[in-house]
Amino acid sequence: AIAVVVVAGLLRDILRVVVVGQEFLVPVATFVFASEGLTLKGAAALFVLSFGLTALWQVRGQQAREGIQRMPAQQQSILRWGAIVFGIIILLILPQLLRSYLTNVVDIVGLYILMGLGLNIVVGFAGLLDLGYVAFFAIGAYTMGVLTTSGGLRGADKSVWAALPIAIGASVLAGILLGVPVLKMRGDSLAIVTLGFGEIVRLLALSNWLAPYIGGAQGILSVPRPVIFGRDLGSFQALFYLILVGCAIAFFISWRLRDSRSGRAWLAMREDEDVAEAMGINLVSTKLLAFATGAAFAGASGAIFASQVGSIFPHSFDLLRSIN
Repeated sequence: AIAVVVVAGLLRDILRVVVVGQEFLVPVATFVFASEGLTLKGAAALFVLSFGLTALWQVRGQQAREGIQRMPAQQQSILRWGAIVFGIIILLILPQLLRSYLTNVVDIVGLYILMGLGLNIVVGFAGLLDLGYVAFFAIGAYTMGVLTTSGGLRGADKSVWAALPIAIGASVLAGILLGVPVLKMRGDSLAIVTLGFGEIVRLLALSNWLAPYIGGAQGILSVPRPVIFGRDLGSFQALFYLILVGCAIAFFISWRLRDSRSGRAWLAMREDEDVAEAMGINLVSTKLLAFATGAAFAGASGAIFASQVGSIFPHSFDLLRSIN
């Protein structure tokens, strides 16, 4: 209960925006939130409410879990799918609840989720420690920027939807090109090489050599937003649904790959490469597939990022992005 009060006070600005956005909750916001932090009455009410709910769950929670376990399988399935549908409904109305600024924050979180799902294939499934993962993110973003604006490839001016698969393909190709030289590396050596790869891509984006094509330090400006059925997805709320669909597709692919033949090969390689190879797993194709699949997710995230922000600069693709 104390933790709930402290967190509510720290996140007052965010929570107040959400609550005030709904007219019927304005009196609640006035009662709970002060100009900074919480009112004394609001803090006391939150404490009592949190304490009461926690105590009730400790008394009744085990009974509720046992009651669900005793249900027939059909009822458990209905309950499970009901919870999934409820979660989907909450996601669909989330932009209306959060308004513009917080939806933009959620959009950024969604892009990191998309990258994280790809990095989980490379590091989590295959055990290949990649510290230069931001390189694929940058390649996807720059490919999107070059193909959709008139500054890079003259006369390109493709739509976002036409450029998106090309951006993903360019990232996949970069993943394969990175994978070939590091096939015999593992552990710290692999981490250092991938770190260098990420820095090479960033420095190339910053260099004068490629400046006529990708803008150098000046970056690429005026990247268009995606358009669906003639409607420009220019708002953060509209882009939220595009990012949500991207994350859902990436999650589905990851979930299906985990228990597939390739996924089991990745897990075996992660545990012991020598034993995996002795069992007949082709390490070359398995590693390249991991790098390529992870790079595809990062490239998709970078392409959507470029369209969301509308401009691309080299400082957006430093090592800190990979660490995050």
